[in-house]
Amino acid sequence: MKTKYLNCTYIIIILVFLIGSLINKGNPHKIMPYNSAAIIYSSGSPSGMTGAPGENNCTQCHAGSINDGSSTSLINFSGTNNEYITGTNYNVTLSIQNGSAKNGFQVVVLDSILDLKSGNLIITDPSNTQLFTGTRDYITHKTSGTSLTSWSFDWTSPISYVGPITFYYSYNVTNNAGNSSGDQIYLGSHTILPSCNSLVDDSIINNSPILTANASGAIYQWLDCDNIFAPIVGETSQSYTATSNGNFAVSVTQNNCTDTSICISIYNIGWNNLHSSDIQIHPNPTTDQITIQIDDFNEPIESKLFDLRSNLLGTYKTKNISLKKYAKGIYLLKINYAGIVKEVKVIRN
Repeated sequence: MKTKYLNCTYIIIILVFLIGSLINKGNPHKIMPYNSAAIIYSSGSPSGMTGAPGENNCTQCHAGSINDGSSTSLINFSGTNNEYITGTNYNVTLSIQNGSAKNGFQVVVLDSILDLKSGNLIITDPSNTQLFTGTRDYITHKTSGTSLTSWSFDWTSPISYVGPITFYYSYNVTNNAGNSSGDQIYLGSHTILPSCNSLVDDSIINNSPILTANASGAIYQWLDCDNIFAPIVGETSQSYTATSNGNFAVSVTQNNCTDTSICISIYNIGWNNLHSSDIQIHPNPTTDQITIQIDDFNEPIESKLFDLRSNLLGTYKTKNISLKKYAKGIYLLKINYAGIVKEVKVIRN
């Protein structure tokens, strides 16, 4: 009878062991004792171990210490100027410089406002990486990926701007001893910003000589493009009225970003007075030569010819000027006589 009880006891022990093994096999993310973690989690880290806000880190399962990974790892983000544009796909690579023969990692992407999942992670190396989805999505290694020291994947930005977005990550540098003892856990993060080109409206409404920035409720500074984009003193309103011909732009600060518009040409300042009663230009329009005639004035004059971008094309000391070498269009002729300077519109057909 005693032997029968002993045999039953052995059978029960064996059944408990087998059932426990099956349960663990079906749940590879079940928290296991330290001496089992290195074996089970080589196929992928359980979710929520990046050290991001509200998360644990890999020392929950590994007996190693926590280290700052900012100087030993790097997130390479393919966006220009470390900025993202909504609804755009980017490539991301996590590289570590202090890896061993066996390494693991995990990455999560969160916004900076509510620490919520931001955008979508996409597997591009299915042999070495895998994706766990849920309230937060995670990229982590596969068993074959533990021999690597860099892992690449894609990320698609959200369809609307959510401010700065952070890639939180952890990685494990193991001693490849088959257990968790002596492992080193590193935490890091990389933050990207929304593109200023998309957040700032730098367009201009041109009602020459009045220029108006299209963005409302912003901070403005009008610039002189012909003077190396020097700020125009006192011109910080949404609209700017040019007082001379030239090229002008506006710097707009909006949504914590600053951008500069293209340069707009103003060339009609003074055109209301271009037909002075004492100056005649003939023929005008012309296909070649023009003659300057000034009533009751026969002294020497000096004339300067400009295009509509205020570029000086030529200086003349005579009253007869040939426009044959210039392209068809409108030009400004500044005539200096008797200490007076007047502008005249000239048309070359």
